[in-house]
Amino acid sequence: MDLDEKIKLVGRHFSPDEAIISGGLASYLNTNIVRNTDDVDLIVVSSEDLGDKKYNFQLETQIHIDLTQADYVFDSIDISNPELQIRAIKIKEYESGEKVSYLGPEALIATKLTCFCVSNIDGQPTEYGINVLRDRDLQDIRNLQKITLDEELMYDILGTVRQLEEVEDVSIFWEIAKRVLVERNAGISFKKSAFGIARFLATIPEEHREEQYQSLRDTSEEMQTGPFAIYVQKEKFLNAYEFQ
Repeated sequence: MDLDEKIKLVGRHFSPDEAIISGGLASYLNTNIVRNTDDVDLIVVSSEDLGDKKYNFQLETQIHIDLTQADYVFDSIDISNPELQIRAIKIKEYESGEKVSYLGPEALIATKLTCFCVSNIDGQPTEYGINVLRDRDLQDIRNLQKITLDEELMYDILGTVRQLEEVEDVSIFWEIAKRVLVERNAGISFKKSAFGIARFLATIPEEHREEQYQSLRDTSEEMQTGPFAIYVQKEKFLNAYEFQ
């Protein structure tokens, strides 16, 4: 099914005030780059009659819906604050009348980068709680980064992520993550572990960061994605106090 037709179906069943589009459809709405997306990811804004609407949508379209709450979007960001939500979402209205709300690029990148629920799928097994970017999420982030981003909004959104509570300055986390994602001298294991690397390096003193960055980059060349992500979590982040 054409992605715009799928989005229009969402607009016919849910108002922009009831549910926000996330995931692959939101990536498409932001970038206009088509990619395969089977399910519809929606963030609940208003729960009134949403269960019935989800059932009717799935019955009519045979498309599965994944619902998540605004205060913990797929185990990641919190956009339940009305002011932040207004800044984080965008509205699309089709000429045929359908109107939908969807995550803007900042919120979508933050969700994909920090979400823990992507572990142990798509043949990329890791232990629970270890974040590894899937191929499609890594590509989505790269495409979204081509958009001019509101850096202050990015910091505000990242500041709501529970997994970053140990990070005092999320702007440092984001700068490191951006560097990891575009690192030319590293393999895929390094880039898919952008969250873990950035979180670890953002929690240690600045004078140790470059040395540890280079060390992790070198180590990633010797390990597959899953084991390397676990290494970053267990051997580095959990022992970050050694660098204090």
